[in-house]
Amino acid sequence: MKKVITMLLIVIYFCQGLLGCFEYSEVQNNNSDRDNQYEEACITPFGKYPETITYTLGKIIGANNSNMPGGDTYENNAYTRYLKEKINVQNKDSFEAQDINYNNMVAMAISEENIPDIMFVDNYDYLKLLVEKDMIEDLTDVYEKCASDRIKDIYKSYGEGIFESSTFNGKLMALPETSIDSGPNMIWLRKDWMDKLGLDAPKTLDDVEKIIDEFITKDPGENGPGNTIGLACAPEVTSDNGYSYMFQTDIIFSKYNAYPKQWIKDENGNIVYGSVTNNAKNALGYMSKLYNKGILDNKFLVRTQSNIQDMIINGKCGSFFSLWWAPNNPLMDSIKNDKSADWEPYMIPTDEDGSTSFCIQNPNKKYVVVRKGYEHPEVVMKISSVLFDYFNSNNDSAQEIKQYYRDNVICSPYGRHIK
Repeated sequence: MKKVITMLLIVIYFCQGLLGCFEYSEVQNNNSDRDNQYEEACITPFGKYPETITYTLGKIIGANNSNMPGGDTYENNAYTRYLKEKINVQNKDSFEAQDINYNNMVAMAISEENIPDIMFVDNYDYLKLLVEKDMIEDLTDVYEKCASDRIKDIYKSYGEGIFESSTFNGKLMALPETSIDSGPNMIWLRKDWMDKLGLDAPKTLDDVEKIIDEFITKDPGENGPGNTIGLACAPEVTSDNGYSYMFQTDIIFSKYNAYPKQWIKDENGNIVYGSVTNNAKNALGYMSKLYNKGILDNKFLVRTQSNIQDMIINGKCGSFFSLWWAPNNPLMDSIKNDKSADWEPYMIPTDEDGSTSFCIQNPNKKYVVVRKGYEHPEVVMKISSVLFDYFNSNNDSAQEIKQYYRDNVICSPYGRHIK
């Protein structure tokens, strides 16, 4: 009997030992999986951390609480929840301020040498000071490893100079802001009118001219004879700072290699004022032709922004130049007023090779920096990759953020610095 009991005890101890080995092995495997996930998250754009990574943030806030819905805060909103879900990061705001108050907080943080882990600075002098004080991280490797291909393509599209102001001694010390607003104006046309008239999409400026002429003469908007306005145009005609706004015709001038109100180099390398070149005169000659034919709104010199917007909203005008955000203003109201209104943008080539040339402002005015010594500098690049790449190609997974866009809520962690 004693032998039987002894054998049973031995078997029990043996089984417990095996179980312990299995449990230990399972713990080791779990730890190994967690370590692998952590390592991958640190060196990839979209890898998710196994445990929440927290970063302190200097947060720019908007008026009226950035239009956030009730209950949401700058630490708990659609953006922060999305980032927590996708890559498991969470911000803790060191300070929240608006406009000049934010800049004052940045200046104070720099002077006290106590900046948050991630901070947005809108002044090159601040960036230079941070570098001189050795207060921010080198982001060269972070960019190479954790910037998605799309983010890199966006930066490359601005040319080799995009990183000049944020690079010191060969090191990338900040992520520079880009500005899609620096892009060329597109021609926005009433596609439903084009369909009614059987017109194809324009490929050249001449095509645009013909389409507008048909809008005026054949009246697809049913405004009555002589009541459809031609190409909407602001009184100033072109921009004066390299930023072509609504209803400005810089692209027409670019077609003639003319850049009014800008100091440019001529074909001999001399600095000249773009408004008085022969190319500018040729472009004005074309504009005069459009005016005389009625293609260009004959009352453009007395139009106001609100007056032009009213013409578009009320279906009196079916053509104008503007940027990518035209659906928000004024086309949103146009479609509200007429459910059949279908607006389409078209890029008009200005060069013989089919590309489009235009004059832009310097896009490097603002920067995102990371505190030196922060354990996870890659977080800044991962956030950018998720919000400006992954979200755009997988936005069905971000219904809350899509609703924020519809409601004009702007509260992403450090603004829309990549565009």
